[in-house]
Amino acid sequence: MGLFTVNRFRPSVESNVAKEDKKDIIDQLKRKAALKLPVSDEKEPKEYMSSKKDGEPKDEKILVPELDEEGLEKLAKTAEDENDDEVSANEAVVEEDFELQVQDLEPAFTLLGEVATKKQKPVKRVLPYWLTRPSVISSNLLNKDLPVESIPGLNKIIVSNLKKNGINYFFPVQQHVIPRLLDYDSPFIPNDLCVSAPTGSGKTLAFVLPMVQNLSHFNVKRVRALVILPVHDLAVQVYKVFSHYVDGSNVKVALISGYTSFMAERESLVRENKLGQTYSLVDVVVATPGRLVDHIEKTVGFDLTDLRYLIIDEADRILEETHSDWLTHIESAVYKKGRTKIQALTIKAMQCINPPLQKLLFSATLTSNPEKLKALKLFQPELYTSVTTTQVDNEPDDKFIGRYTTPEELTEYYCVSDSTLKPLVVQHLVLTNGWKSVLCFHSSRVSTHRLSVLLNSLGRLKAGELSADLSKQDRVKMIEEFKSGKIQILVSTDAMARGMDLGVEAVISYDPPLFPKNYIHRVGRTARAGKPGTAVTILLENQLSSFETLMAAVKNTNVLQVHIEQNELFPYEEEFKTALEEVRNQLTEEEESKKKSILMKRKGSKQHDNMSKFKKRKVS
Repeated sequence: MGLFTVNRFRPSVESNVAKEDKKDIIDQLKRKAALKLPVSDEKEPKEYMSSKKDGEPKDEKILVPELDEEGLEKLAKTAEDENDDEVSANEAVVEEDFELQVQDLEPAFTLLGEVATKKQKPVKRVLPYWLTRPSVISSNLLNKDLPVESIPGLNKIIVSNLKKNGINYFFPVQQHVIPRLLDYDSPFIPNDLCVSAPTGSGKTLAFVLPMVQNLSHFNVKRVRALVILPVHDLAVQVYKVFSHYVDGSNVKVALISGYTSFMAERESLVRENKLGQTYSLVDVVVATPGRLVDHIEKTVGFDLTDLRYLIIDEADRILEETHSDWLTHIESAVYKKGRTKIQALTIKAMQCINPPLQKLLFSATLTSNPEKLKALKLFQPELYTSVTTTQVDNEPDDKFIGRYTTPEELTEYYCVSDSTLKPLVVQHLVLTNGWKSVLCFHSSRVSTHRLSVLLNSLGRLKAGELSADLSKQDRVKMIEEFKSGKIQILVSTDAMARGMDLGVEAVISYDPPLFPKNYIHRVGRTARAGKPGTAVTILLENQLSSFETLMAAVKNTNVLQVHIEQNELFPYEEEFKTALEEVRNQLTEEEESKKKSILMKRKGSKQHDNMSKFKKRKVS
């Protein structure tokens, strides 16, 4: 324990006195007495004259009065008191010096438990200038101040196609973005654009119309516009929008998303002439990332060196898909012939002969993460973001970044229910509100299938399911039946929560979403293009607090509670019991059927291996 003993300097009184012998003490007392006691009237005695020369210090003779024992005791006591005072003063000086030394050491050596911790200020992230200074556009889709004829430069063919499809007015997003993209022959390098607006606000038309008009000026076919979407269903939807508006123009569009065979897609992209040279058949390619990479690597003649527009729809989701490394493949294909990369405004960039590549990003939940956006190598980007009128009035510009917005025409509710009664709550909501087209989101593929089977077994609704377990052809068929009204409620996973426009009256979240983005994309399937819509989230009692946190992240305070009492569900009780038994039997049969199918495939593969071995032996 001696290692932990702190030895501090303390002057000792006793040690200074005890080590002196008695004679020395008396001599000291006599000297002090000689200095302090008054001298008598007698003549001063002669100084003791030494033989020292002038200038040298002389030894002085000290006059000491004669004292008896009583006087010596008084002198000793007086000296002792003075010595104590002197020692106390020394101790005070030493203590003060010690404290000063400790104070000097405090900035370098923090004493735990003695220094009060200071609350650190929150670190505010520093974003690029263009992210903190967006162009704010309204999300009010009911404003009809901008007829389709009012945008200067938009040709008559496109205006005619718009009216043919029932569109007479532009939405705010289209009003801002279309004029920026129509300026195709400008001598200046175009800025890259990022657009963050609610689902159903017209983002697709905002890039489709300028692409059709700008590319109609070219007679030779080259891939000049590439549209990337995360999933096949969204790619099909955007492809159909292009198909509606290329009427009357020479613009050709191709879809490569895996819906048809690879050979069929290749034949729609390129063709070979009699000299063996390949040439492009299309101006616009709508693709999913994985399929695009396949064609870049394997399709001879698929050339992207003339690409003018790279459009990334649902940008935040696509930027998270890194398994196919699609962005690197696109850059390699675009710049493989020595095309100049323009990343900054320089004299060399201004002297570039080839037209620059303009990148356009669209999403309802566009990321504000600079690291993800940096991978796109945007040139002088501009941000357009859509907020409500109250947000414009009350918030500074930098508060718009990363904010999620929902359509103003959307009405949002939540409902608290027991887990066993949730299927009946879904049925009750649909029947009592008279909804004809409802999209219901579930957490997993297995649960999606169970719920759709249960709703069909209840017998009051016609339900379908949409998940990754279905083939692409089956998903397309299911969507067509839902749009035609044959299916009243479509149960889906979150894979369907992005971009799909199905004309839905209401969205029901059977399970609450885990993240704000998921909620925004779910409810965004309804209240599209200025039409009213309803969103209902079904919660358990213990999910209320997490749902409140979710709404706070979305900055949504307009969610109302709808109450459904248990006595309102009593009419469904008997049919619910019967339906549960039917569902149990059906799921058991499906499981057995799957097992038999797997066994048959294994037997088939073994027979094939045996036949191949037999043929090899026969040949040998």
